[in-house]
Amino acid sequence: MDFREADRRYAELKKQYEAGALSVEEFDEQRRQLMVQDDEERWWAKGRETDEWFYRTESGWVRGTPPVDQLANPEDQQVRRKDSPEQAEQEPPEQTEQEPTVFRPRRRTGLWVGSGIFVATVVLIGLIVALANSSPNPRPSNPPPSNPKSEDKMVPEVKGKTLSQAAKAADQDDLTIKVLSVDSRSEKKGTIYDQDPAAKTKASKGSSVDVKVSGGSGQVKVPNVKGKSKAEAVEKIIGEGLDTPFYVEIDANGKPNTSSTKVSDQNPPAGKQVNAGAVVTVE
Repeated sequence: MDFREADRRYAELKKQYEAGALSVEEFDEQRRQLMVQDDEERWWAKGRETDEWFYRTESGWVRGTPPVDQLANPEDQQVRRKDSPEQAEQEPPEQTEQEPTVFRPRRRTGLWVGSGIFVATVVLIGLIVALANSSPNPRPSNPPPSNPKSEDKMVPEVKGKTLSQAAKAADQDDLTIKVLSVDSRSEKKGTIYDQDPAAKTKASKGSSVDVKVSGGSGQVKVPNVKGKSKAEAVEKIIGEGLDTPFYVEIDANGKPNTSSTKVSDQNPPAGKQVNAGAVVTVE
């Protein structure tokens, strides 16, 4: 996921949020999935009320401008899984008016600082001497197990499969499937043409395999999804070779794991001819 793609997805999500199609919780969850990590391993996220970018520091979220080189070279960015340990610890900023935190060092008396350093040095030397005179090969109090159990799972090959087939294969390895996009492609409609992580690599148990689905090529007739649950609507939209403005998690049965609330409106309207991979929003 690069900054340009995150900006595009955020714009669509913001429209749904402002129209009342997404709750605050749903909008925040989708914003968390749009977080991007730069080359300095800083996490960036979009604010809730404005389209400004914020980056994470030890003291909180600070307004900033994403790195220019990463905006100019989106192909260098890789999709970050929502379940990655670094991202799981972060939450996107709720208040977009947060000012950058300014750190001001406290003044200390030079005499007290020098005395403290001297005392700490003496204590440290004493500890080193004590350790040197102890047993050369002390027995650890809690030795590690001889064969630690690994939680890493082998990622299955899902390229060329349907979402239902991919979900079943991923579930067998304690992984899940997440649809990043549906695009106009030459591959058979409804089949996966890209995945991350790649097949036969390791992934953490419970993490997702992010996939991109072929929507086929040519024109597609927008289906009527009014009155259906959002889960049914999303399944129908993807099945017709069209995209949604948000990521879609797929359960073990190959069904979208989304809200059960009813769809009251959609855009584009039902029956309209659009290109394969076009985005259909529902409210």
